[in-house]
Amino acid sequence: MAVAALLVALAACEAGADAPARKTASPKPTGPHALFKRPLRDQVHAAGRATKEVGNAHFRSTLRYGSARGDIVLTEEGDQDYLTDSAVARTTFRMPAAHPRGLLDDIGEESRTSEKNFAVVDSDVYYRTASGRWLRYSRGMSQEFSENASHMLNRNADAAPYSVPLTGIIAAMAPRRAPQVRPDGIRRYTAPLTPADIQALLPEQLDKLLPDRARDGLTAPLTVDIDAQGRLRKATAQLDGVLAVLKKHRSSYRGLTTLRAEYTLSGFGRSSPKGLPGGSGVDDAEKVLVALKSARPGACGTTDTGLSGISLMRPVDCAKPHDVRVFAHVSFDENVPGATYDKAMDMALEACDGKYGSMPRAWRSSNGDFWAHEDAYDLWIGSGESQLVADYTCFTRTS
Repeated sequence: MAVAALLVALAACEAGADAPARKTASPKPTGPHALFKRPLRDQVHAAGRATKEVGNAHFRSTLRYGSARGDIVLTEEGDQDYLTDSAVARTTFRMPAAHPRGLLDDIGEESRTSEKNFAVVDSDVYYRTASGRWLRYSRGMSQEFSENASHMLNRNADAAPYSVPLTGIIAAMAPRRAPQVRPDGIRRYTAPLTPADIQALLPEQLDKLLPDRARDGLTAPLTVDIDAQGRLRKATAQLDGVLAVLKKHRSSYRGLTTLRAEYTLSGFGRSSPKGLPGGSGVDDAEKVLVALKSARPGACGTTDTGLSGISLMRPVDCAKPHDVRVFAHVSFDENVPGATYDKAMDMALEACDGKYGSMPRAWRSSNGDFWAHEDAYDLWIGSGESQLVADYTCFTRTS
């Protein structure tokens, strides 16, 4: 969907919302920027500061899995204001039906298609629910609540009002090779990504599926483009080598051919965010959501929380529409020979199966399916032992 359409829709719904106080942007720079006279290793970081001085920009971030079966794409797109630390964004995920369900699970998405709307105001991150109300994830959330929701706040960081993994990586880039200068004045910097950088770019679920020895050896090139005015324009991480490693450990990835993360900026000075949340249409996420792990067996809830998983739910009466029902909690603290993340999940599903057969019939799903959600997981391997300490919540889906 075009971002313009998104902004019009948000503005229509949130007309009258107070805009954050705004500082005056610096005058537009002309000619080659002074940052190019700085030491080479400081130039990309300095470009980040120069970009913020422009005031605002349109951003687009993509993580694209290329395949003959059709590309799988996660997109985050919107407008952000660096001076007021505010933003609006829409995220979309698309996976063609030709890909196996197991790949969807490995990527950590709930469905093959999804769209979510977010906003940032004063360092708090907001998610727009299907009802049209906003959920506010506050910087002041308690430590207990943040265990399940802290990564929501990662959408706002020092690097950008609306942050994605690449924005933080760009901010820390310290190139050692002189950039390639193109005829249009763009300077292209190249540097290798560290294993920690690559881990940040990959879905959280996948990090748990790869063994430590595979993660530690990951590497990939990062390129960053800066225009003649010293503004960040584009960053690309080509992750094909990483994909080759993934294929060795996850059979679901074998139908993929390329993997690339990209971040672009445009519309400088013309992309002030519209339709920011405000007024009575906002709920405090910590007050209305509960952790799945703390829900009593039999409890029902909705998972329209903006999170990529279902660690949190909004409790509702089971007589009302809901999409999840908790029926048990299971835990492990034992030596498990040959333990892996997948083996632990299989153990959890087997334990949930035992609970499912004995629970009230009214709690069961219409098709007999159930799931296990990982609440805590730790695997210690050493001295010929594999000590597994893990907690899971058993639940059914009703939609």
